[in-house]
Amino acid sequence: MAGKATFAIIGRLVRNAELKMGKTTILNFSVAVESFGADKYVSYIKIVMFGKAADTLAQYLTQGKEIAVDGYMKQDRWKDKNTGANREEVKHIATSVILLGGKSEGSTSDAERDEDQIPF
Repeated sequence: MAGKATFAIIGRLVRNAELKMGKTTILNFSVAVESFGADKYVSYIKIVMFGKAADTLAQYLTQGKEIAVDGYMKQDRWKDKNTGANREEVKHIATSVILLGGKSEGSTSDAERDEDQIPF
């Protein structure tokens, strides 16, 4: 029996989330996270979310916002059309996103403070 590949990330949005409307709503965003240990570095994790929650969240996921994301990982495999080489990529699929209290610099309005308290 195979195990489950889940993740939990807390970090800041690298840029505004990108929403793609179609048969299924797709929301793409990247989160910057710091490493553990003595060698400090930043990793940039690409995340995708689908459906109604993605459509609702899109307006709140702006550059610099601190978020917590839970989800699962899925490995896609395909053959490269140009070279015929086998390719693979692990995708991080979000199932839950929570807006945390941290904001990007310069955002101080009461409306933005209230938006940060909305859990998804």
